[in-house]
Amino acid sequence: MAFLSSPAQALLVDVAYTGNYNESSAPSGDYDAIGGLDDVGVFTLLSDPTGYSNTFSGSVYTPYDSTDGFVIHVSDGDTLTGANIIFGTNLGPSNPLAIGSDLTTWVLEKNSGTDPAIFNIGVAPDRYQDGPLTYTPTFAALGGGFYNILIGNGTFAAYNGAIGYTMTFNVEGAISAVPLPASLPLYGAGLLGLAFLARKRRQNLLQK
Repeated sequence: MAFLSSPAQALLVDVAYTGNYNESSAPSGDYDAIGGLDDVGVFTLLSDPTGYSNTFSGSVYTPYDSTDGFVIHVSDGDTLTGANIIFGTNLGPSNPLAIGSDLTTWVLEKNSGTDPAIFNIGVAPDRYQDGPLTYTPTFAALGGGFYNILIGNGTFAAYNGAIGYTMTFNVEGAISAVPLPASLPLYGAGLLGLAFLARKRRQNLLQK
């Protein structure tokens, strides 16, 4: 509830990014702990003229860590051309999906609080799964801006606990980008992340 009770303190926190990130590198080993309870990490994606793959890895587990969320930043002049997720990177015959729900989703949305989701796809089938599954949503190329990422909701667990995932975003641009100082893109973003923060917290509370 603290997440919702102090929205005025919520901020987007710039995170150094070199093209891949695992949430085990974050404070407490969780995307949701970046910057603090009321904050969300923002990652400026890298690009080159022919496209560059940016990866993010983590895990989710009902009800203890039922939703992961962060923000990606596409620099002006760059284009987000594609994405995919491998859900269940740690699943196998000895560690299958024990609980699955088609409510479990991977969501990309503009960080505005008003625009509809760019994609919202189910990633935990309501059936036995004993290996990784790859999902590749279709969407029109996206220009510069801030975009929310959510993975979770629903009910899901592996036989041995958490379910691992790796997501990839492909970005094309004229020159390789580096993370900008927080005072530049984050100041412009302001508190656009507030609706995103509230939504993520509501999803987590529904699982408890």
